[in-house]
Amino acid sequence: MSVELIEQMLTRLKLTAIRDQLDNLLDEAGRKELNLREALAFLCEAEIAHKDQRRITMGLSIAQFRFVRTLDGFDFAAQPSLDPKQIRELATCRWVANGDSLLLLGPPGVGKTHLAAALGREAIQLGYSVLFTPATVLVAALAQAHVEGRLDERLLYYSKPKLLVIDELGYLPSRPTPPTCSFSSSPGATSAAVFWSPAIAVSRSGERSSATRWPPPPFSTACCIAATS
Repeated sequence: MSVELIEQMLTRLKLTAIRDQLDNLLDEAGRKELNLREALAFLCEAEIAHKDQRRITMGLSIAQFRFVRTLDGFDFAAQPSLDPKQIRELATCRWVANGDSLLLLGPPGVGKTHLAAALGREAIQLGYSVLFTPATVLVAALAQAHVEGRLDERLLYYSKPKLLVIDELGYLPSRPTPPTCSFSSSPGATSAAVFWSPAIAVSRSGERSSATRWPPPPFSTACCIAATS
C-alpha cells in the first residue's frame, strides 16, 4: 500500500497529526520495538495530544485573556494569608461543573487578576469554554447594546461560555443610580451568576457565592468568576 493512499485514509478519518508525522511516528515506534497493539496506542496518543493542544490554543484565543498567567507563576509566599491548598482545589474546577461562582476580593496589586486568569486557563485545559472581560468593558458593551435594542443578544453572548471571568469590578465608575445587570434576564441565556456590586456574587438561587479574600482593605477591587449551567 502506497504512502499516498495511507495519507488519504488518515485525512478522511481526520487523523491529521498521525498523517503529518507518520514517518517520524513509525520510526519512533520502531526504535521502541513496539508490537502492533502498542504501536497503535502510541499513534492514538499522538493524535489525542495534538487535538488537545489545538483545543487549548483555540480556547485561550476565544477567552481573550490580556496576558498569560499560570498558577505555577503565582507567588504564594508574597500572599501568606492565601491558602495554596484552596487554590489548588479551585483549579480542579469542580465548582465550575456545579455552576457556582467565585469572588476574589482584595486591594490592588495582590494578584487577583493573575489568579482569575490562571484558574480560567485551568478550566480551558479541562475542556470548559471561558471568556475574560474587564467589568468596564462588560458594562459599556451592555449599555451600548441596550441603546441599540440588542441587549438580549449581548447577554446571550456573555452567557454562552461555561466560565465568565469579570475583572476589575472595583474600577467601575460610581453613579447615583448604577444599572444592574442580570445575566439570567435574557431569553435563552443560562448564566448561573448575577452581580450587583463589586463585593457580591450571587448564584441562581440568590445566595452569595463563596469568596476567596485577602484581609479587608480600605479600598478593594474584585474579580468575579461566574460559571454558567
